[in-house]
Amino acid sequence: MCTLMNCLGYGPHIRQARGDAYRKRDRLFNARGTGILTQITTGSKAEGLSGIYESDRDKLYVVEGIMCLENGVNSDKLPRETTVFTLKTGVCYHGHSRLYLLERRGAIIPSITRNAQCEDEHGLVVLSSALLLDAISGIQGMPYVVRHERAGP
Repeated sequence: MCTLMNCLGYGPHIRQARGDAYRKRDRLFNARGTGILTQITTGSKAEGLSGIYESDRDKLYVVEGIMCLENGVNSDKLPRETTVFTLKTGVCYHGHSRLYLLERRGAIIPSITRNAQCEDEHGLVVLSSALLLDAISGIQGMPYVVRHERAGP
């Protein structure tokens, strides 16, 4: 007998298989890359809760030479060539944060990240998600992807 969640495609085995498929997709993407950028699927896709064409795709990109630390964490033990941002959540909407550049800018920083930095209202350097998304959408050659307006800060 089929339980309701299994019949609908959301049983534990099916969710596990979907999550495994997204992790395998990430491994294949990362294996053919340059090693500078690592892609990790997150959110409902990583949990296997949604199929390939359901919902949006949340991805985390880890860039070599860039580190993001929580506010108050000591960055002295990191290599000097690492660019360090500090994460501050108390200055914006719930569920969002700002990435402030610390006093040191490393030697290894991709131009797309460097160009996405700007000053906030207090003159501090932040990584702008709007500038970063504009730059990324300009280089991705995927004509079949439908891009909607951003909804949120």
